[in-house]
Amino acid sequence: MLRRRVRTATSWLLLVMLYGIAVWMHHGLIDGAWSHRLSRFGNDYASFHYAVKAAVAGDDPYDVAALAAAAREEGIRNSAHPFFYPPPALLLMRWTTAFDVTTAYRRWFWVQELAVLCAVFVLLAWWRPLGRGVGIALFAALATLTALPDNLFMGQVNLPVVAITLIGLAVADRGRPGLGGAIVAVACMAKMAPALFVLDALVRRRWRFVGGAALGAIALSAAAIGAFGVETTRRFYVEVFPGFASGDYNGLRVPITLFGNHGLPSVWIEWFPAAERPWRELSEMASRGARWTSLAVVAITAVSSWRAGSDRASVAARVGAISVLMILVPLYTYEHHLVWGIPAVAAIGGLIGVGRLPRWSLVLLLPAFWVWGVDLPWLDGTYRSVSPGRPWVGWVLKEGKTLGLVTFWALCIAALWTRPRSEVPR
Repeated sequence: MLRRRVRTATSWLLLVMLYGIAVWMHHGLIDGAWSHRLSRFGNDYASFHYAVKAAVAGDDPYDVAALAAAAREEGIRNSAHPFFYPPPALLLMRWTTAFDVTTAYRRWFWVQELAVLCAVFVLLAWWRPLGRGVGIALFAALATLTALPDNLFMGQVNLPVVAITLIGLAVADRGRPGLGGAIVAVACMAKMAPALFVLDALVRRRWRFVGGAALGAIALSAAAIGAFGVETTRRFYVEVFPGFASGDYNGLRVPITLFGNHGLPSVWIEWFPAAERPWRELSEMASRGARWTSLAVVAITAVSSWRAGSDRASVAARVGAISVLMILVPLYTYEHHLVWGIPAVAAIGGLIGVGRLPRWSLVLLLPAFWVWGVDLPWLDGTYRSVSPGRPWVGWVLKEGKTLGLVTFWALCIAALWTRPRSEVPR
């Protein structure tokens, strides 16, 4: 008994030491943030900030002119990128109206940091039966993933949404599917991509999870209507949301040919550029290819998830595959979205550890992990120096992160089709 307790205490001590090192390395990535890299203008966070201020003032948060007016009134900046998130997201960010954009942005920085720690804790506790591989993978991601500081500096919403999604999924898997679905609904109403988890539950006939998500979404939507009026909700679902399918993110002026666009559609755009305005429009072939490729990976994921079991290894593989799917399918997938790959990396680490994936999978995982986490400006610079003389090498570098994500997805799908030698306990 004493020996067992000593082993347990030693294991926990080593784990704390490892994560202390990971946190130290993580903050090495964001060294000098407060004095050098945190902008007083709020970066991408400004869209959320001024959309909330416009909505509270009774203006249209989806009108760029209204955001610009709110910005000028505050006196720190003159405009902001368009806002294109569901109306309940405004409720979740309403607390920011008490601050100017600089102060709120810096407070949001620490909200994101807490979300990172929360996501790591949830995955460690939830997938503990998968062994040390989960912890090792999370340690590596926390210590080296450059998309983490990218989210912090840009003031993005991804990290809190990742944490909320994982909490909801873990609660559902622990026997509270209705509550778990309602929690995931909060994530869906902040950013719509996690709705793929609800779609997966629908395919697998997990009715209580779907019902909880539906009730949660309805309640949040009703609260948003009460706070900001029916017109705001109508505007989003009738005018803004339908444009996502064609790449119109409420007039966002970011080129789809940007080097850091990592989704599958970007590959088709690279191969079949539009004759006119290639940075803004899709050619017919690129549009068709992106559509069918996206449908194919969604269908493969749905079938793989439907046929798999509900043991902890299958659950981890399912969550990993769907998380990566949220990065691969959209027309715009930039560097800050790559944090959605964290559950997949943790899952693959555990799946290799318990034998659900063969050990030679590390030959695929390690280069995919490296390119997923490597600094984008460095990758861009290497691409520009190599591509003139070696175009195929340049193409691999440009699409490297997309190829890495496809590798994560393929490994999770393979695990869903692999029969375990013995069931991993729930």
